[in-house]
Amino acid sequence: INEDPYGDGWILRMTAADNANLEALLDAAAYAALIGE
Repeated sequence: INEDPYGDGWILRMTAADNANLEALLDAAAYAALIGE
């Protein structure tokens, strides 16, 4: 997981019940900005 978090490191796959909610999710860059990294 630590060596390839965006590639083979996935441990969970989900399907959204309502794809409209996906627009509210943050990508890695937005999350890093939110937490001040």
